[in-house]
Amino acid sequence: MAFAASRKDPGTGQVYTYTKNWDSYMIYGCTCDAGYSGYDCSEQDCPLGDDPLTLGSEEIQVFKCELTPPANQFALQYKGLTTPMIAATATRDVIDAALRTLFSMQDYQLTMYGSSSTVCGGDSVVQIKFMQEFGVPQHLIAVDASGNAIANSYILFSYDSTVQLSTLAQSPFTGVPGTKENIPCSGRGSCDTTTGYCTCYTGFATGDGNLVPGVRGDCSYPADPIASCPGDTIECSGHGVCNGYPTYTCTCDNGWASGDCSERLCPVGYDWFAQPTADDTAHFTRSECSNKGTCDRESGTCQCQEMFEGDACERMTCPGRTPCNGHGVCTTMSGLAEYHETNGESDPKSYGLIPNKKETWDFKMVYGCACDENWMGYDCSKRVCPYGDDSTQYYTSSSANTNNKVLKQLEVQSIRCEPTVSPAPVLGTYGFTLTFRDATTPLILSNTKISAIQGILEALPTIDNVEVSSSTNDLTDNVCGAGAWIHITFHSPSGDVPQLHLTFDNPAHFDVAGTQVFNDYTGTGDYVECSGRGLCDRYTGTCQCFIGYGSSDGGGLKGPLNDCGYRLPYDPVLEFSDIQKLRGEFRPSTVRRHGWDEELDTIDRERQRETERGLGRRHYRPRGDLGFERDWDQERRDGEVERRVRW
Repeated sequence: MAFAASRKDPGTGQVYTYTKNWDSYMIYGCTCDAGYSGYDCSEQDCPLGDDPLTLGSEEIQVFKCELTPPANQFALQYKGLTTPMIAATATRDVIDAALRTLFSMQDYQLTMYGSSSTVCGGDSVVQIKFMQEFGVPQHLIAVDASGNAIANSYILFSYDSTVQLSTLAQSPFTGVPGTKENIPCSGRGSCDTTTGYCTCYTGFATGDGNLVPGVRGDCSYPADPIASCPGDTIECSGHGVCNGYPTYTCTCDNGWASGDCSERLCPVGYDWFAQPTADDTAHFTRSECSNKGTCDRESGTCQCQEMFEGDACERMTCPGRTPCNGHGVCTTMSGLAEYHETNGESDPKSYGLIPNKKETWDFKMVYGCACDENWMGYDCSKRVCPYGDDSTQYYTSSSANTNNKVLKQLEVQSIRCEPTVSPAPVLGTYGFTLTFRDATTPLILSNTKISAIQGILEALPTIDNVEVSSSTNDLTDNVCGAGAWIHITFHSPSGDVPQLHLTFDNPAHFDVAGTQVFNDYTGTGDYVECSGRGLCDRYTGTCQCFIGYGSSDGGGLKGPLNDCGYRLPYDPVLEFSDIQKLRGEFRPSTVRRHGWDEELDTIDRERQRETERGLGRRHYRPRGDLGFERDWDQERRDGEVERRVRW
């Protein structure tokens, strides 16, 4: 988008930049060569021309040069092509010769008015009348030797009546916009976009644009007397109204187009790829098939580019064999914002609520996947593995670091439930719920024992392992009315978790000020896939733990979570499956990272001594399915010595 905006021909209108929006360098599209069109530049343009039976006038453009001769010069640019440099002292014939070098300029009439014979420095006004380019052609512009546009204060152009240019003795001159049609096949033939040829309607033939035979190929010559509107067997093909003499043009019904109303129109949508209409503002223009598809003129349906869909190709498709592979919701950017979460809790946002906001133009056009729980990826095809905390890090409940280890704090939250004093509710007739990461407990009645809180919380799908204690050290107390603070220590999930939300069943039964959730300690641990000690198998959603690590209970001990959060006891004999994880090659440095430093240091010292004595070589090889043998073969003067160290 940014590059296409920068390459716009100034003669087609104001050039705007497009560099700040998210799609500036992300959305790509085609800028077609001359003679081609379509979102993919696959369609050939047919010759354009003026309807020979309607009236209109030619385009006139006027300019006046205020450059001071003889030092200054300029060039004229039209449809991306530039003349040789024109001196400020140039005459009318020099300007005409320069324009003739542009094959983008068809037949024109050039006239220079004023008392001066040179183009600049006097009162000269140059007028150019376009004789073979109908409608409103592109604008001529003046550029310097570097191709940069020259300011209007030096060379003034008039394209319409809003700007007047005058000589000393003559009335002001103004540009005149062309009013002739400039349409495919002059509106008197059908265009074949596969070849770029016109098939003229009955009574019309190719002309020269001036009601005589010619080679434009545009059906602009009425070869026979015209007494009816075009159409296949019926005027306007039965899909419009004939306007009769003298133009015999068709006014097509809605959804139909072309000179004989035989072609269907396709649905229109906001353009995916188009020139900006202001700086950093785009996608608010509309075209057939949203400029991401080809219109089938027989059926009036869009043939969309891959990954786009809708009647007008107005939205992106969601990825997957089925949308999101059946493991997510296909939704818009606006809808996706409603799925936003903060630290595992729903935190809906808005996107695109402000109409016509340039930064959120895509709010109903770009679609993507909001994956179901335990699924991930742009197409929701990958499974999420269990999360946990790295068990090799050191936890503490105080701030003192006495062992020079990385200290991590477990999250601790406290709850206190106090009923109203007067009137005091009956114990067991009121209660509350606790919500954690959008999962809510059943109603916890006021006479529930503190010892039951752990099980209630761990029954939630968002909590694996918590530890519950009481400020009174008596877990048989009721949760409400005992004056106790219930302390909840989070082992899994770990890290900085969101605060529990307490909801009353009837606020009238509670001392609102005395019933609250308080965050005692903020967790500083990790909460990462496979506890950072394994690799996630995205196909199965299981962790492949590194050697020395296994499934934990969320608190660093052995358990059922399959999260690699448990550090296995040292075992000098490795299992064959662990050896496979070494990919067939045993590296002492790899094992050293897993904590067997002392054993390896002994082996390394022994190897070093024998290497220094030049006693032979060492090698490693797998040994059956018993594990791994490390062999040293040495040749001594007194014979062969073989040493084996079993792992």
